Amino acid sequence: MSQPAAQPAAARKPRRWLKWIVRSLLAVVGTVAAILIVAGLLLASGWPQRRLLENELGKALKADVKAGGLSILNPLRIADLKAFDKTSGGDLQTPMIDLENLSLAYTLFPEDGRYFPSLAIDRLSLNIDRSREAFTVSEVSAAPAAAPAQKPPKSKRGRGKIDTSKLLPKTVNLARLDVGYSLPYMGVSLGGIGLKGEIESKRNYSVQIQGSQMNGFFWAGGRAAQRDFTDAAIDFRYENKDKGTRIEPLKILLPGLIEIEGGASVGKSEDKTIVDIHFEKGLAQNIDLSQSAAGKIPFPFRFKKVDMSGTAIRGFGSARGLNVKVSFDGTNINIAGEDLAIGSKDHEYYEGNLSLRGKGGAGEQLKLDLEATLNRGQKIVASLNGTEVADMKAHVGIGEWSREDLLAALPKDARSALEGLPALQGLSSSVDFNLKKDLSYSLNGHFAPRWTKPDGTPLDLSLAFESNAALIKLAFDKSMDGVLRLQLGDQTIEANTKIGKARGTTPFQIVCKPELKQVDPRALAAMLAGKDVLEALNTRLNGKMELVATPYTQTYKATLDIAAAPFECAALAPSNGKAEEALSIKGEVNASHADRWIIEGPSLDVRLGDRASLVLKDYAVDLANYDVAGDAAGEFDLSLLGGWGLDGRLKLNLPIENAGGVATAKLDMSVEGLGYRGTVLPAAVTLAGVLRYDGAKGTGTAENIQASLGAGTVLSCPKAEFASSPRGFTAPWTFQTDFQSLVAMGLLDEAKGTAAAACTAACADGRCTNKIEFTSEAETLSFGGGTVAIQRLALKTAGEWSCTGGLAASGDIQAAQLLVAGVMANEVKGPVAIEGDTIKFDGLQGAMFGGSVTADITFAVWREGRPLTVKAQFSGADLALLSKTLPVLNLSGKGGGSLTVEYDASGLKDCRIDAVSDGPVSVSTTALKALLASQFAKMAGNKPVDRIMGELLGKEGERPFDGAKLTLAYTSNGFVGQITLSSEKMDLTIDLNIEPGALADGLKLLQ
Repeated sequence: MSQPAAQPAAARKPRRWLKWIVRSLLAVVGTVAAILIVAGLLLASGWPQRRLLENELGKALKADVKAGGLSILNPLRIADLKAFDKTSGGDLQTPMIDLENLSLAYTLFPEDGRYFPSLAIDRLSLNIDRSREAFTVSEVSAAPAAAPAQKPPKSKRGRGKIDTSKLLPKTVNLARLDVGYSLPYMGVSLGGIGLKGEIESKRNYSVQIQGSQMNGFFWAGGRAAQRDFTDAAIDFRYENKDKGTRIEPLKILLPGLIEIEGGASVGKSEDKTIVDIHFEKGLAQNIDLSQSAAGKIPFPFRFKKVDMSGTAIRGFGSARGLNVKVSFDGTNINIAGEDLAIGSKDHEYYEGNLSLRGKGGAGEQLKLDLEATLNRGQKIVASLNGTEVADMKAHVGIGEWSREDLLAALPKDARSALEGLPALQGLSSSVDFNLKKDLSYSLNGHFAPRWTKPDGTPLDLSLAFESNAALIKLAFDKSMDGVLRLQLGDQTIEANTKIGKARGTTPFQIVCKPELKQVDPRALAAMLAGKDVLEALNTRLNGKMELVATPYTQTYKATLDIAAAPFECAALAPSNGKAEEALSIKGEVNASHADRWIIEGPSLDVRLGDRASLVLKDYAVDLANYDVAGDAAGEFDLSLLGGWGLDGRLKLNLPIENAGGVATAKLDMSVEGLGYRGTVLPAAVTLAGVLRYDGAKGTGTAENIQASLGAGTVLSCPKAEFASSPRGFTAPWTFQTDFQSLVAMGLLDEAKGTAAAACTAACADGRCTNKIEFTSEAETLSFGGGTVAIQRLALKTAGEWSCTGGLAASGDIQAAQLLVAGVMANEVKGPVAIEGDTIKFDGLQGAMFGGSVTADITFAVWREGRPLTVKAQFSGADLALLSKTLPVLNLSGKGGGSLTVEYDASGLKDCRIDAVSDGPVSVSTTALKALLASQFAKMAGNKPVDRIMGELLGKEGERPFDGAKLTLAYTSNGFVGQITLSSEKMDLTIDLNIEPGALADGLKLLQ
């Protein structure tokens, strides 16, 4: 047997909508009338009248009911009735129901089966106040609505034996209806409405609502914005018959707010459901539902005017089996919004004018064209076409929007994100959806941003989505499978994508599985930033990812298995001159955002070949207060930092626990084979301690911190305290060393002794006060490649360390012996100062060559090359001691002069000695004869040289001179210079060229 064709959903919905309007208007009246009918029957049965009515109505309405003037004679009468809201926050002063003169006619033996011929009420006032009830958006969106509880099965006994339509009155006449309804974010009141109804049956009835010169008010956002009106009018007739529903006329006038004139009908004609909804005039203005307290309006909006005059939705729907047809022939859509905003004033999603134009046609075929115009004239077009629904084609498109068009269309909160994409100059996009007669569909979306490269030329960039499947799969799986394709210049990234709900109770999700093949991350970054921000990077990405987004719960998941090879970065040194390492990233990253962002995951493994690794397990980071938890472990080859000159391998183990918002980390770090510019430490560097941080308070501690360099150099801190806002810290620490680590690093050549330092560091409001004391005692200490050697050193300094200027300290130094560039000074003492990376000895005093010396020494310990400068002045020196360093002449007498030395890590750069005798001096005649003999063989006249030397030098062991002057300077081949001897009979100038070996022998004589 053939079944009647089912009405299509598109045809049924308008009729349901029209019924909903009338049923909403009659809901309260019908409820009260039904309760009164039942109460009337009870009263007629002889029960106590007034008290029974008040109790039963009070229970049903949760109200305090007061009734008067009751009569059970036909007709049943109630002279007055008031009900006061007893719920929490209810108004006990103004009744929510106020009724006058109810009359219900009844008959016990009706000829037509209708027990109540008429219901009449002189006045009914309804005042529903829900303005004190709390409502927040978060309460609605915090979690999916719970599934409705299953209702117990209804008993089938007696089903169908009672015809409830016999209890409906034939006519209803409400002379005056006053309605007031308030919510937390808006309220409306209207008085003077008249209502008449005729009820033939449950499916055949009509209602007439009329009123003129009605008074009332409307407010939104707060009662301070209330607007009163006195000339409101309504003329509304709703008629429901077996074959259709009709509203005619439909006139509503709320001055300054709403003005509507139109009508509507839904009816059957053969196999068609015909719909006709038309508005000759449709105007709403000055509505503002965006100003109340945050969270009180579920969907805030405002507009100056919305006009839909001339809009008509006409057409039909029909269904014959799977052949479903819909037509919009006669439809004309004309809606314009002026000064419209969607969202609260603090977070508007859209603002400006908005209009929608549309037109249907093509007779019995499906054809509808729509065009939306946004605030800058941007166009969005849409269309529906087809002979039937199973052969429908839908299209939505955005034309050539400029950057300014896109910026104006975005929500205010999102516009700053577009500012971070300077390369985006505009866009165009389209979506096409086709239904096919074989019960399949195809969806093609294309998004084409206009993007510029860093050099200003256009970039070939597009994003496309394509899906083809059977409709039954879409309906059963509740999701759409397709391929998402990103085109970036000559690079293509494809991703299998699922959009929708999975089976079961899974919320709406977007699952994307891109596969990377030789993707250039540098080009991607340049596209987003508009400039080449990864200029130092040269690599290609390969691998797979799975990205899952759940917009409803704002949760996101990324599963990564990608590699970058070869990985070349200018900041990292290559291995053996070649970029052989491959960067790999494997693991899972989850992000969620309820009221703040939280990043977490079970594991994340990042490796750069075998030279660097970082492994995170069970990690979590709260970005609001920086709460962290998880285990971190890794290794790093310091030689990757090529420009730093470091060597060694750093190992890190950092388990972090979080309890009550306090993160506790146990730090365990070491560096094996630490070296600097070829010098490698013989021992490992270690750092250990416990770190605690309270993210909510922004405070933390570092306890039992100890850094060691081998066994002889230790830096320790029992407890340091720090804060993030305002930034500051306090840290008492101590330092001890036996100098051997500094010798191993090449900062010292030889050392026997100890040094200690103590500091109480404090920093707050950008100011640091770090008092430091340093002491040292050393039997032997030498540096500068042996240029400076100290015996029995005693040093004591005190000063202050700052974040900007480094260390500044001063103190005193004492040494039994100081050797500088082979020149020895004894009993040295004087001031010492430390300024940043430089140690200064200004005004050192001591004994040298049997006389006194004053010296200034500067040594830049941490500066590149570690330069050393010595400037010394000596006086009263014993020239016999000085001449021991110059194994050419044997001098005697007293003298003075200066010594200048410049040295760095590459060796001695400069050394100069200038000396002048204080008076007569004497020189060994043996040494002079040797010098003269080497220069002359024989003189003119065949006089032998030794005869001349005898006459000049005499026969004594030493030749006296009135004075002497010595100048000696360093060269790459040794020391060169002159010594000038002067006397009454002879002036002698001797050129000196002293080889390093001879100088070394001379220095040994002074030891």
